[in-house]
Amino acid sequence: MNDVASHDGDNATTSPGAGVGIALGSFDMFHVGHLAAIRRAREAVDRIVLAVADDDLVRLVRGTDPVVAVAERVEVLEAFFPDAVIEVVADTDVSDLVARHEVGVAFVCCPSGGVPERVRSAPSVVALPFETTSSVSLQLTLEPEILWTPR
Repeated sequence: MNDVASHDGDNATTSPGAGVGIALGSFDMFHVGHLAAIRRAREAVDRIVLAVADDDLVRLVRGTDPVVAVAERVEVLEAFFPDAVIEVVADTDVSDLVARHEVGVAFVCCPSGGVPERVRSAPSVVALPFETTSSVSLQLTLEPEILWTPR
């Protein structure tokens, strides 16, 4: 069973031995909400693994194409977090990454407050609050003309 903790303000509560953390996401249209969540997660552990959903997984989960291709999303994450381990994943089940990297805690931003199936293999889960900016809020505020595909 997972211990679920919450992140309040500047202090993340993690279980003992949570030296390695993991965060799974698309990190599509990287924004300040992503930046804040990853920074908070990174501050709570010795090492962070960022599991980036590949383009096919984004399509499967969201039902739409990612706005930014996975190679570019990885490049942005590498620029902001050069000490992070960044892995591209093709499946929501990250139990192999949890085992391989000896992950002690998974960080999630989940509006339902529940523990997503994809991180149940982590010994502990820290729920990070949604910031004022999320990928969904960003997409909803953009003009439809901005999200056109060049021909």
